[in-house]
Amino acid sequence: MIQTTNLENKNILLLGGTGVIGKSLIKYLNQSHANLFVTTRRELKSTENVKYIRGDAKDNQFLRKLLSQYNIDAIIDFMIYDTLEFSERIELLLSDKFQYVYLSTYRVYAESINELKEDANYLKDSINDQNYLSTNEYALTKTEQELLIRSSEGTKWTIIRPSITYGANRLQLGAFESDLILPRVANGLPVPLPTEILDRKASITASKDVAKMICGLLMNESAYENIFNVTTSESLTWREISNIYSEVIGLELREVSLDDFLKIEGNIWQVKYDRMFDRTCSNDKVLKATNLDITDLTLPTLGLKRELENIDLNNFKNSLGTFNRKNGNIDRILGIFRTPVNLNFRSYIQYLVGRVVILEVLYLKSKSLYETCKKND
Repeated sequence: MIQTTNLENKNILLLGGTGVIGKSLIKYLNQSHANLFVTTRRELKSTENVKYIRGDAKDNQFLRKLLSQYNIDAIIDFMIYDTLEFSERIELLLSDKFQYVYLSTYRVYAESINELKEDANYLKDSINDQNYLSTNEYALTKTEQELLIRSSEGTKWTIIRPSITYGANRLQLGAFESDLILPRVANGLPVPLPTEILDRKASITASKDVAKMICGLLMNESAYENIFNVTTSESLTWREISNIYSEVIGLELREVSLDDFLKIEGNIWQVKYDRMFDRTCSNDKVLKATNLDITDLTLPTLGLKRELENIDLNNFKNSLGTFNRKNGNIDRILGIFRTPVNLNFRSYIQYLVGRVVILEVLYLKSKSLYETCKKND
């Protein structure tokens, strides 16, 4: 069981901590009697120990004010930066006055048949795909920012690498998210995945377990100048995961070709350099540093079932939820013909653009022309 007595009365700042990991983390930190300050872009109601502060967490002046006003002991950074943004504020984030926890990703790793440990090779150093390497894709950006931290003179930083994380309102299947999966299931529509993804092993971790591990690393000297996988050590194939969806909420899976799938899912790099990789992570290092035991973590099969059992599919039986361009793409690939009822004109047009090839071709051409003109202005 995790010990959090060292966090009592500590001032902890979460930059952008309102997602699935952040919400679980706030729950655990609140139990530890730490004083929490959470930045948000919208108005949220504060509680006794959790103060939500509205503002732009990427604004350095805003951040300086928070650091000065609240005497912060640790920052947990959920923000997504481009590398220039990050390089311009790294000195502000790395200080001997507080611990800085940087959320990276397990996607920085190259594929391996062995368990991925923290010293495993970076993906960027293991491939020669210049088309990919020339992008600022998520895994590459996180790698660059990790290297900036590791080469700095800071001594109180901690890099954590979560895997795919699930929890309330955040479920994934292959490259799809809850907002696509659940409305399709609720309306009796199949979800497509290619064999090239279905038979790959994925590391999916409960958000509450990620939160436990982060808590154990806070104000923990063994975590300084160190990197940790904050993941389960178990892995399941996406086929096994889809079977859980089928068993609990009745998902109908349709296998499609990889080429057809890529017509639906636009992020080719996430598919090629993550979802088509076999990934199993070692969490030995974080368990040792936090005094957690493997039994303190949730088996993916059990955790995913629990989350799915808590879903009321009636909340997703809304025709608008399955009428957009991506759903049109899916229906086109699967040969599904639907006539929408009680649908507003805009949603119907978006769906038709994805469903009818010629309309999508015209849409993409006009979009490309618009972007070209905008660049030339």
